[in-house]
Amino acid sequence: MPNTPMVAVFDTAFHQTMPEKAYLYGIPYEYYEKYKVRRYGFHGTSHSYVSKRTAEFLGRPYESLKTVVCHLGNGSSISAVLNGKSVDTSMGLTPLEGLVMGTRSGDIDPGVMQFIMHKENLDIDQMLNILNKKSGVYGMSGVSSDFRDVENAANDGNKKAEVALDSFAYRVAKYVALTQPLWAVWTPLLLRQAWERTTRLPERKYASTWHFWVFRWTTKPMASGDRKSESPPLIPRLRCWLFQRTRSWPSPGKHWH
Repeated sequence: MPNTPMVAVFDTAFHQTMPEKAYLYGIPYEYYEKYKVRRYGFHGTSHSYVSKRTAEFLGRPYESLKTVVCHLGNGSSISAVLNGKSVDTSMGLTPLEGLVMGTRSGDIDPGVMQFIMHKENLDIDQMLNILNKKSGVYGMSGVSSDFRDVENAANDGNKKAEVALDSFAYRVAKYVALTQPLWAVWTPLLLRQAWERTTRLPERKYASTWHFWVFRWTTKPMASGDRKSESPPLIPRLRCWLFQRTRSWPSPGKHWH
């Protein structure tokens, strides 16, 4: 297509505003100096777009808004967006860091890798293949990386599937809770992907403490026209929004009041 304009968009670009305290690892600084080993983050186009659209829906300047964006699905990540800039995110040098995902393990003690490699006689490439493609809810449940399949298995009494869903939900809540010191004026967002046709995950009790209750906002999936919904006001001054990913962004859907 010689006459077609080509555009390159870097998935990590949005997170380049993270401060050093957020993107540096607790390893010798020389590896950052020599190889730029640091946290880069991913899903930047998604986190940027959702946070900007939220400012429009709220009728507030993007540069004055504080949001926690949860991009949830087979690949999942969370970001904290302060005054229009990403200040932290759950993924790191690679997409493997952070949440439990469809086939990715998320955060893991590196010592676990060494232990399994010695026991199973694996090299590093084999180990990373397991962590990237055979772990997450798929590896934990032994069923699938599709949350609908895992939910069906859990409903049929599959204990491993039940635990896999609980682990996914718990890790999401755990990461959002890391922003708790700023929560008085932060707006958590969920990009609806992991549970597009699932009823189980939104109902899960992520924890008993107050700051996780914000996730318990619906008992059934949104109808096809309800692309954006606001959570019930369970916490004073805390507004929570749920977005369903589509090719085009329609007008706002129903709200809770």
